[in-house]
Amino acid sequence: MIIKKLFGKKKKEEKVRPRNIREFVLRAIKGSSNYKIKISKFSDLYFALAEKGITTSLLDSKIVGICPGCYFMYTSKWLSWVATLRESGLVSKSIGMSSASMRFLKGKCRNSYCNCEEILILWGPHAFSPFDICKEALEDKLAEVRKVVAKSLGEIPPESSGYLDKSFVRAAVPALTKMLKDENNDVREAAKEAINKIKLRSK
Repeated sequence: MIIKKLFGKKKKEEKVRPRNIREFVLRAIKGSSNYKIKISKFSDLYFALAEKGITTSLLDSKIVGICPGCYFMYTSKWLSWVATLRESGLVSKSIGMSSASMRFLKGKCRNSYCNCEEILILWGPHAFSPFDICKEALEDKLAEVRKVVAKSLGEIPPESSGYLDKSFVRAAVPALTKMLKDENNDVREAAKEAINKIKLRSK
C-alpha cells in the first residue's frame, strides 16, 4: 500500500513537471512555469521563449534562476545577458569577462565553490516583481521547487545589488513563515533555516 502510494505520488509529480524545453515553453505562454534544466541548455530555453513571441522586456524581468546546489539566485537581466552572449558567439572572446560568467557559459554554477550543472528557472510573466515570482514558486505543487526557493531566499545577503536588496529580503520573511506549515518536512525545515539566517543577518 505504501509503495503504491509513493509510486502514485511520483507519477503525479511527473505530470506537473515539464519534461522538456518545448513543454516548458508551452506552459510559459499560458502563465507561470518552473523548470530545472542543465545550465548548458539555458540559452536554448531562453531563445525558445523568444521565438514564441515573448518580448525582451519580459525576458529581462520575469525570469528568476536558482542554483539547486548552493541556492544562488540569478537575476533576469544577468541571465538575459549571458544567453545573448552565448548566442552571439563571443564566448571564446572572453576578454573582460569575469570568471563567474565564464563558469556559467561553460555549463557550471557561477560560484567557484559549487560544481552544480543545473539551474531551476522560475517564470512568472504576470508577476509584478522578481519577489512575486519567488513567492508564487513557494506555492508550487512540487516540494522540491518550494524547498529550493525557500533555501535561496535564506542565502540572499542584505547588501545585494539589483533587485536582491534589503526590501526584497525583508519581504521574504512573511512568505517563508507561511511555509512553516507546509505538508513537506524538508520544505518546513528549509523555511525555518532561511528565516533564521535572514534575522541573524538583519541584526
